[in-house]
Amino acid sequence: MTSAKAMLGAIAGRFLFRVSRVDAVQAFGRFRRVEVSGTSLREVAWRPGDKVQVFLPDVGMRTYTPLFWETRGATAFLAYVHGETPGAAWANGVKAGDEVSFFGPRRSIEVSDVEAPLAVFGDETSVALALTLAAARPTRKVTAVLEVNDRADVRAALDACGSLLDVHLVERVNANTHLPVAVEHLRSALASGAFGVFTGRASSIQTVKQSLRGLDFASKTKAYWAEGKRGLD
Repeated sequence: MTSAKAMLGAIAGRFLFRVSRVDAVQAFGRFRRVEVSGTSLREVAWRPGDKVQVFLPDVGMRTYTPLFWETRGATAFLAYVHGETPGAAWANGVKAGDEVSFFGPRRSIEVSDVEAPLAVFGDETSVALALTLAAARPTRKVTAVLEVNDRADVRAALDACGSLLDVHLVERVNANTHLPVAVEHLRSALASGAFGVFTGRASSIQTVKQSLRGLDFASKTKAYWAEGKRGLD
């Protein structure tokens, strides 16, 4: 059954959405890099860390971080296929030639005025953000600390879509006993003067930030998802 949000999105989309075509889809384990282009994407004001909200018919909006934005009217999203969610189904089935409509780009994580190195905490949903922030200013060090289900999947996506010189992939285990390892990597970067960027799962962000109490650092936070909820952004 079509949700009320999806119906409203379809109506509003006639006037607000940018319409694009899929040029290519690449698979890296459970990740899908979806490249799109279109005339409505040309000359768009975009900053690394911005978000777009892709419209899925009969479902509603799903949020992604563009890897780049070219003035000729092209961009790419990195989607993570996990579980049986509508977003995962779309990412797993999208193919070259498909039409993709989305709203944005809009502000999400804004660190263009930050001169300090960055320490990005997150998970599979944060890979595109980490890559984008690293590419935006190659001379600035970006440390990424990501909790992940499969290191090989994430490493394949990182190697194919860009490069991060300092990345720590911490595999999830039951009861979140992996998070202290992530905290120590973050503590090292933050203690050296990095600016913190906390993204990904809401409960993990809360646990990690509580563990870092007493350490003086500046940061921004954007929870991308939480258990039992379809999306926070």
